Amino acid sequence: MINRFREVTVLAAAIGLALGGPAAASEVSDRILDFTRNGEIRQALELARGHISEMEGDPDFDFAYGLAVLESGNPGAAVFAMERVLQHQPDNPRARLELARGYYLLEQYQPARREFERVLAADPPEQVRDNIQRYLDRIRLREGRYRTTSSAYIEFGGGFDDNVNSAPDDVRSVTLIPGFAGIDPNSLSVDDGFFDITAGANITHPLKPGLMASAGASAHHQANWDEDDFDRSSLDGNLGIALLQGKNHFNLKLQGQKYWVGGDEYRDLVGVTGEWRYAYNAATMANAFVQGVELDFPANPYRDSRQWLAGIGGLHAYSGKVRPVVFGALYLGKEFAERDAADAEILVDREMVGGRLGVQVTLRPDLSADLVAHYRISDYLKQDPLFRTEREDKYAKLELGATWLFREDWSLRAEVSHVRNDSTIDIHEYDGTRFGLTFRHEF
Repeated sequence: MINRFREVTVLAAAIGLALGGPAAASEVSDRILDFTRNGEIRQALELARGHISEMEGDPDFDFAYGLAVLESGNPGAAVFAMERVLQHQPDNPRARLELARGYYLLEQYQPARREFERVLAADPPEQVRDNIQRYLDRIRLREGRYRTTSSAYIEFGGGFDDNVNSAPDDVRSVTLIPGFAGIDPNSLSVDDGFFDITAGANITHPLKPGLMASAGASAHHQANWDEDDFDRSSLDGNLGIALLQGKNHFNLKLQGQKYWVGGDEYRDLVGVTGEWRYAYNAATMANAFVQGVELDFPANPYRDSRQWLAGIGGLHAYSGKVRPVVFGALYLGKEFAERDAADAEILVDREMVGGRLGVQVTLRPDLSADLVAHYRISDYLKQDPLFRTEREDKYAKLELGATWLFREDWSLRAEVSHVRNDSTIDIHEYDGTRFGLTFRHEF
């Protein structure tokens, strides 16, 4: 039991920092929480027990007392205290997390899983989701028998995109050279509304303690109101294996995709990704990854390529009223043509450097917002003989979104994004703004 308490300390601290706790209603509750956060558990218990007869039933006192007894190794008393809190404050995510911890330490895995999953359904910050998932992974491995678990979801919605084909918006901006009449006006950007639907499912099977296999699949279709030639569809699948060792989490995943545009087969993808994640401390997580993919274009084999990416990233959770979580990543990559032909190399061969930076805030237990910026520079390695220059693209994307959990298994997400691609070759320049509303139901 002592080892189990030590085992969950880092996870509990990370979740606590990201979700925050209720404001203390009294000086006594404040002092109990301060003692507990500073590791002075004996002092916290002495103070709490001196006031329990007069303050028991106050949700702020019950939370402080429950946290103290939980950290002292008495999960039974903690469960009773957190249940009293939730009777008065059913939407208190931190109390629900501590209740789940108590059940976990009591080895009551079914109610522990239920409470953890209720917090996940509220769309907490990414770090919280990752740490809760680690609890759920350990629950699956400790239930005395291996349990295969599964989940599924469906998303549907619509919106408007002022550049559904990612094309230049002004023929006059295109460089004209001798013998080249410029871009076809029919290939300029077009705007349109759209409907889209996505469905997916995942299954996870523990193989032995700390090792599990997974599989997943999803399908997506976007139907434009008028521009049927730019309808998009995709089928995705993946197989993976994950290894948990203390603060380290290793993932290896094989993935595949078929992609259609306008009903015609456009691209096939097969790839493998390896990732290592490390919980550096209670509020900070780091990761590193490497990915290799093969891209095949049935209608244009000269675009067939292989692509390699490698990068690092991380996140940090802050305390405070909106509990911001800041995350980011940097990566390097290279893409090269599969065909040993000059035309293919001019079209495909490039080196890339890019990254993303974002922040997520929790406005209410059922409402979160996020802002994410992406940037990538692509240097093509062969000079384009038609335009007599080497191509360099600078791609930028800014996304702003909000997610509202209006029922336990239903959410609504609103998102607006703007994309701009600048290039030394004008026909590759474009920009566009997209707005969408998406309903999501999880099973």
